[in-house]
Amino acid sequence: MILIVTPDNDKAEAIVALLEQNSIQARRALNGLDALDQLDRRSRPEAIVYDHSCIRLTPKLTMPEFRQRITRYYPGLLPIIMFDDREWHGNSAHGGEEYLVYPFSNDRISKALEALRLLCEQ
Repeated sequence: MILIVTPDNDKAEAIVALLEQNSIQARRALNGLDALDQLDRRSRPEAIVYDHSCIRLTPKLTMPEFRQRITRYYPGLLPIIMFDDREWHGNSAHGGEEYLVYPFSNDRISKALEALRLLCEQ
């Protein structure tokens, strides 16, 4: 199961559809605080797909703070795929292990999820 964090209904539906094509279940959180609330009450996701706009919309919760609070619930690595509508320069994943430009293809998210699985197996 993948946790999708985005306030945008269209993006959430599109990402769920891509994941379902790969037989991957997903659930959605509207922002970082909602995600933390869900992590507190539900089972551990395999990864989080996090809309970079949530950082701008939830200024009281930075990505380092989000990561720190995640480790309270799930020690160890809980991989994050960051995404945004625009490409960022440089190699930074902006707080995640992977970074995708939205909209992204089924092939691109599949490769990102596979890279995260390999990372978690190390």
